[in-house]
Amino acid sequence: MEQALKRLDLLVCIDIYRSETGTFAHYNLPAATLYEKGGFHFLTQPFNPRPYAEWRKKLVSPRGEARPEWDIMRAISRAAGVNFLNNRFVDLIDRGLNIFGNGLTEAHFSQLLLLGPFSNKKMLLRHLQNAEHGVEMGRFDKYAFFNQQIQTGDKRVLLDPEDFKKGLQQALKNPPLPTATYPFLLISGGRRLSTFNTWSKNLPSLMKSTDENHAVINELDAQKLGIADGDVIQLQTETGQIEILAKTTTDIREGVVMVHQFWGHKFDTEQALAKEKPGVNVNYLHSDSQLCQFTGMPVFNGTPAI
Repeated sequence: MEQALKRLDLLVCIDIYRSETGTFAHYNLPAATLYEKGGFHFLTQPFNPRPYAEWRKKLVSPRGEARPEWDIMRAISRAAGVNFLNNRFVDLIDRGLNIFGNGLTEAHFSQLLLLGPFSNKKMLLRHLQNAEHGVEMGRFDKYAFFNQQIQTGDKRVLLDPEDFKKGLQQALKNPPLPTATYPFLLISGGRRLSTFNTWSKNLPSLMKSTDENHAVINELDAQKLGIADGDVIQLQTETGQIEILAKTTTDIREGVVMVHQFWGHKFDTEQALAKEKPGVNVNYLHSDSQLCQFTGMPVFNGTPAI
């Protein structure tokens, strides 16, 4: 990924701060934060036990050159001479509305969501904007997905398609196994409870009680190798090697090593706290050529290691 980003002719990132990816960008455009733009967050609210909609009001004006992503994308579209949101109809409406004011806004888009996917014909945007604590949308219909979204002929979820069964049988016949050279199996799906991917590594309230990621190994394995809790160890696979702190425990099987993912803050993002506790990027130990046949993603578990 790093090599691919370096080869790009142009990379533009839009974010509230300069991210890891943004260090490769030719331009970093400052996006407004939630409190500087407000709006309607629609990704998760409909799936709560009691689905609700909430309009979050703008509290302060954006600082510096920050703008809402909506306005940034419109400006880029105009400068590049392409349709706004890559849609000619939307672009025409936006240009028409712009004669009378600010053009097509996120509020217009939110109104379409309220009258469409939310299936609440009585919900108007002004009603939502005036509701201090949001508006409950009714009980969650647990059968709606099965009745409306399943596209199979019998409206049932097929759990054993032929290609999946063949893949499962193949996996059972040839499971990942340690070797004489690499006697451990590495898994890297663990996360620290106080962090969320790489986004929260610069928040003092979350990081004050959080150490960097570490290699978790069974106590018996550690004793055999002369490893004490807190030692710096070298972990190696056919793909690469890293140095990382060891944590011994009885909560993991013998012959298995687990390393938390979403660490390895090594780029110049000007995030001082994240630099103090950078952690180690476990992805360097997994091959990007061994792919899952169903998702096309690299395999991040069951990698032979030493």
